Amino acid sequence: MLVIHCNNNFRPEREYILSCIFHDFWQVDYEIKYEKRSDIEIEFADMRLYVADTFLQMREDDWLTLTTLPQQPLAHVMVPEEYDTCVTDRDLPVIYGGSSAKLFAPDDRHCTLDIFGSALFMLTRYEEVVKKERDALDRFSAMDSLAYQEGFLERPIINEYLEILWQWLSNHFPELKRKERQFAIMPTHDVDNPFWSLGVNWYHRGRMLAGDILKRRDFSLAKEHLGYIANAVSGKYAADPHNTFDMIMDISEEHNLTSHFYFMTAQGRDDKDGNYDIMHPEVRKLACRMMERGHKIGIHPGFGSKDTAQLIKNDTDRLRRMIAAEKIPVDSFGGRQHYLHWSAPHTWQYYEQAGIIYDTTLSYADHIGFRCGICYEYPVYNVATHEQYSLHEYPLAVMECSGLAERYMNLSYEEMLKRCRVLKDKVKKYQGIFVILWHNTSFMTEDDVVCYRGILA
Repeated sequence: MLVIHCNNNFRPEREYILSCIFHDFWQVDYEIKYEKRSDIEIEFADMRLYVADTFLQMREDDWLTLTTLPQQPLAHVMVPEEYDTCVTDRDLPVIYGGSSAKLFAPDDRHCTLDIFGSALFMLTRYEEVVKKERDALDRFSAMDSLAYQEGFLERPIINEYLEILWQWLSNHFPELKRKERQFAIMPTHDVDNPFWSLGVNWYHRGRMLAGDILKRRDFSLAKEHLGYIANAVSGKYAADPHNTFDMIMDISEEHNLTSHFYFMTAQGRDDKDGNYDIMHPEVRKLACRMMERGHKIGIHPGFGSKDTAQLIKNDTDRLRRMIAAEKIPVDSFGGRQHYLHWSAPHTWQYYEQAGIIYDTTLSYADHIGFRCGICYEYPVYNVATHEQYSLHEYPLAVMECSGLAERYMNLSYEEMLKRCRVLKDKVKKYQGIFVILWHNTSFMTEDDVVCYRGILA
């Protein structure tokens, strides 16, 4: 068993991050001994190794203040050649650590990188609590993140740190063993609008048809929209353009994957929401069909719910009522925030209180990549209340509109596919979970489908 000696402060934070790494990620037995010290000592048999401990050496009164953020520009170290398989690039940014230009001291018993503090900083989204910058939709933007500003947003930087740590420990403690991991793809789909005209009232239908004829002068488009409306009025949703669900499930099943569909239940709160009735017979039939085919359903709380416990609970309870009404065999489920509209640490807290078991929100709306710096599922931690939750985070790596939308990265389909494959290869390197979001409304063109299939291939 490893014995980890660390400073006698910030005990909940230390216990959380050590549990994440040694228990959740590696399943290595360990115990913690607290004492007054300025580094972390890892003891095994008669050998002792030392890891830098800089982040949590702060005064407790400084917790969640700007002075505790990493100093920019970050220092970099060159990873030794024998560790090059641990990283995606040997030029390694140092989030927290000593001032040494070397990763290890000459005796190879001291690591200058604060691996545990850096992991805590990234996984808890500490900086998002401290920094007050927000975009027009009150979201923390990629552009304001340390990862984007320092050029490592598309690197799973904490996975790299952990692989360095593991190889270093293994070099000195060859008896150590960790659990085997397996790469997985997790395709997810936010059901903002299950059917084109569901939730669209006659006023909006009339305005759209008038726009097709008077503004766009596109009579063929008006005819197409009129056909959709006629089908909806007569209850014929099979030909609805947003009804791409069977194709999505077919693609997942071709790759032996399970799709996760997150249904929206908010109605009448915000025009950004789908505003469809989760109890509508066609929506209920759709959810049942997904479960019958072996896929999963979950919750997609409405816009503006990120800071309001009652809204998240209300939205979640509506989904539970539909599940109960249809007798769908679902005891628990996960979810994702609409528009990736998420707030640290409140949204996690309200998911926990609502009984949601996992979240898949954490990528940035304006940029693909590793918002949490990791591609592993992990239990979440509230840095404001110093509590670990049972809720788990499955960090999102790719949302299709982050890459393709003109207002965000504005990539071509070819460049989007290339960038996503690189991200997937990095996740595969660390045997992580590649979480991808592709809305059901983003299977409308051949380019959409080809790009999606290419990412999964």
